[in-house]
Amino acid sequence: MVSAMIDRLIQSRPHINAHRQRRALCMLAVGLEVYSRNEMTEEEALKVIRASMRISEQDSRELLDELYGSILRRTGNGLAFQMRSYGEYLAAEELEREDLNRVRELAFFDHNTPNDSWMNAISYLVELNPAVRKFFVRKFPSWVLQSSPAAFSETEKTGVATGILEEFRRERQYLRIDPRVRIRYLARFITPEVEAELKRDLASADEVLCGNALVLLGVLKRPEALAVGLPIAKDRARGPAIRQCAMIALANVATPTHIPELVGALTADDPIRNNFVDAIGAITDAAHLPQVLDLVLGQDAMLGATYYHCRELRSREALVEVLRYLAHRPQELNSVRIDGYIEPILQTIPEFFDAEIASLCVDILRAIAAQHFYADRDGPLRILLNELREADAHGEVARLFFEREPQSPHPEGSLFFTFRFVASIAKVETAEWLIRADATRSEERRVG
Repeated sequence: MVSAMIDRLIQSRPHINAHRQRRALCMLAVGLEVYSRNEMTEEEALKVIRASMRISEQDSRELLDELYGSILRRTGNGLAFQMRSYGEYLAAEELEREDLNRVRELAFFDHNTPNDSWMNAISYLVELNPAVRKFFVRKFPSWVLQSSPAAFSETEKTGVATGILEEFRRERQYLRIDPRVRIRYLARFITPEVEAELKRDLASADEVLCGNALVLLGVLKRPEALAVGLPIAKDRARGPAIRQCAMIALANVATPTHIPELVGALTADDPIRNNFVDAIGAITDAAHLPQVLDLVLGQDAMLGATYYHCRELRSREALVEVLRYLAHRPQELNSVRIDGYIEPILQTIPEFFDAEIASLCVDILRAIAAQHFYADRDGPLRILLNELREADAHGEVARLFFEREPQSPHPEGSLFFTFRFVASIAKVETAEWLIRADATRSEERRVG
């Protein structure tokens, strides 16, 4: 994928041979990696091109100017690749046919210590160079986790997973808290052989083994993780570390049917209450959204798994539940944290807008007026009004609001501010209706 993107960028500048452009880019990329930098000066770039390609200063300048028009960009300090991954891939490409000793020369501090700044380039290189792949699988398995598993044999994938799990077992470390390993990346390297071992670890009295098995099998959505994780998560007698591992498993493998059981086990003084609520939020569906929103907004932190899960709840049912929630709890329109959870759901208003959605939006505006408070324009109300301006082409929400709201020549302050919100979504049709309605009322008074 990266190689194809680089090819396309190079081909957009046909004035100079594509092979020469790519050769220059590879050498610039290696230079940046060797010196652990993301930028180099133009003078340094010209020296690298001249030395590696044995061309004149004028030709070097022409080549560099051509590369500015495709894959390089000028910076305050000189130049850089438009995306770092381009440079990292090209450095790997340059080393594709080099032996391990040459790679060590460039990418290691000493014979046995790789330079961390090379990690992304190495993740590409192990896909291209079998000897380098074999070495890193055996000696530094965590370095290959960002690579595509498709480049590895079953034996190599088993070696990566077992190497990492054995290292964590020796160090008595949980996968969930170690920055070296992303659990979802590691899960891609789990083979049937490793999975069988993890399932045996679920029954282990060693909480590190059991906890690491829980998170990996949970991410893989194996039912065994649910069967073991659910009782552990609810057991306050177990330690926080193993319970947090169980929460991660539940957030991935449990379903909305488990929400009542989990809510029933939730206590106010649970030391990992945030994790518990986040696991519940990560498995919610539209029907449970009001209950889950009450829980997550009662916490003192933004809950990451819930935040990302809410971005997947883009159904009409979810939108209806959120609008009903806001109509019953309009004070939440002044909550900063609710924004992150419901914004992607409110953004579906244009997709699902109809009479029912319009009516629910009117209920929200009337609730604001009834509770006499000024909703923060920077909160969820901003999103709601923005989406209505796009969806409600004829100002139907504004018309319904004025139709339902008793008319007062001197509205109270709170209603005055609500009118300002409503006016921002009114259309010409709304104004025409108001004129007709006022004329009708005047006629009724005259006749009466």
